Amino acid sequence: MKIIINKFQLLMLSICLFSTVAVAQTTPKDSMKVDTVKTKMDSIRAKVTANIDTVKKDVKVAVNRVVDKVTPDKPTEVANISTAKSNITLTADPTMESVFHKGSFIIGAGIVYQKDLLPVMLMGEYGIGRNIGVEVRGWYGRKTIDGILYRDGLFGVGLNYHFTGDIRSSSSRFDAYVGGLYGKILDKTGSAVYAQAGARYFFFQRLGIFGNFNIGLIGNRGTNLSVGLAYSLF
Repeated sequence: MKIIINKFQLLMLSICLFSTVAVAQTTPKDSMKVDTVKTKMDSIRAKVTANIDTVKKDVKVAVNRVVDKVTPDKPTEVANISTAKSNITLTADPTMESVFHKGSFIIGAGIVYQKDLLPVMLMGEYGIGRNIGVEVRGWYGRKTIDGILYRDGLFGVGLNYHFTGDIRSSSSRFDAYVGGLYGKILDKTGSAVYAQAGARYFFFQRLGIFGNFNIGLIGNRGTNLSVGLAYSLF
């Protein structure tokens, strides 16, 4: 009986040793599998994070482009100073070309105010220099009163001097000028020469209003006042 017990104990001891060896051999493999899965998860997480960062950068660039188009006069950051308590950002207002400058092209449409008649007026002006613009202007209107036909029309070219500089701050949108206009009267009564003065105010970046006062010098055409909308193409 004693021998049988010893054999039984030996058998149990052998089983325990075998189990211990098996566990010792399989545990590193399972650990390696876990490490491999963790490595793959870390790699996937890094890729997702990188993709999110790329999308954020692309969205930021797109938004900045839209903002630049909508608000081109926004301040520009020129320096960023970090202190112990706060960050200080220094900005500078950008400068841009004047409302009228060399190479600009402004068109306009409006009416010419005259007694009993409001001719429709069209104009265009191109900047040939810093302050000098060549203008094309024309108007025409007709009206019958008590069987009498009243009409007025002119097509002419002019030269204007603009009181503006090379650059302006973003807050200045005013353009004043003086000049002269020579044109042919459309009712075949000859030519006319005007001295003129006017101004434009751009309440948007390109769209504004204008007023122009003409004083007739030659052609007995008198004076007139034209008002309307102006649009800057360049």
